[in-house]
Amino acid sequence: MTSFYGGGEEYIVRLVTCLQDDFDIKLICCSKLLGSKLREHRLQIQLVTGSTPATYLRIFYRILSLPQKGQQVLLLNGQGPVYFALFLPRAFKKLVYVHHTSIEYYNKPTKQKFVIHCLRKVGTVICVSNFLKNEVDKYIKNKLVKVIYNWLPADAVRPIDYPVKDPWLRIIFIARLVEVKGILPLIEVVIELANVELSILGDGPLYEQIKSNYGSYSNIKLLGWQNDKAAFFQRSHLNVVNSFSEGYSYTPVEAGVCGIPSLISDLEVHREISDNGKYAFLFKTGSKEDLKAKLIYLRDHRNELVKMSEECRIYFTNKFVYSDYKEQYKKELT
Repeated sequence: MTSFYGGGEEYIVRLVTCLQDDFDIKLICCSKLLGSKLREHRLQIQLVTGSTPATYLRIFYRILSLPQKGQQVLLLNGQGPVYFALFLPRAFKKLVYVHHTSIEYYNKPTKQKFVIHCLRKVGTVICVSNFLKNEVDKYIKNKLVKVIYNWLPADAVRPIDYPVKDPWLRIIFIARLVEVKGILPLIEVVIELANVELSILGDGPLYEQIKSNYGSYSNIKLLGWQNDKAAFFQRSHLNVVNSFSEGYSYTPVEAGVCGIPSLISDLEVHREISDNGKYAFLFKTGSKEDLKAKLIYLRDHRNELVKMSEECRIYFTNKFVYSDYKEQYKKELT
């Protein structure tokens, strides 16, 4: 239900491409970019653009118009699609929802209650982290709530020769450009630092504001969405995640398997995926002062980055690269 392309959209591309040999898959999406990515894999796409109430009605009609043959499973992915769970449980033999976003992200109590009510209508809730499962378990009893981590395919592992001799600390930020991702405070910190360069990969509502306010800074590179993120990891020292709320966080995994360490806010889910900070550097969530101090320290102590490079590469590769995730999904969808 978004015109942008981010982690949730990447997730669905990975999922349906790994399952397309085992299932007859039909997809309805709102993102033109997501639609084009899916068509590259010769998948059947119905594109419904927009994010208004009328868009939801059109999607609802498209879902009900799908041919009712065999064992019909409806997989809902992301924030907006969960709302369809209110109206569709009896139209399909199985209703599965993939939960990516913390319920606490919805800052209005009425919105939180509505999302929880929708979740109660779903047959199986698949959470992409234990943090999300524990959160859902607080609100929903006697429900099938499973954890299947957001994984990486084996071809995403592209180890690099860590750029030790570069006098600059070159950091990378990859996310949808919205306030909750903390991109503006990160930029404000970086422009105050010597020999620190920030490359921003992503699209979103804040793109034009960042371009207008910070486009003239030589150490701020606004690059838009990029398909080959691994190519940018090749010339980076550090991945930074400054999010104020996450249900998972994908870029530390993507960067980690390439041997690029991450500096991440100390959210509960970030502690989970990094083994409580053993395989990433942590800073206090929402603290520009701590973020700045950690960047200065890592700029001036490259040996810490070099050491973490190899450790995080081994850890993230062993834990998150595709192994039995396909079989886990096949089990839940059949």
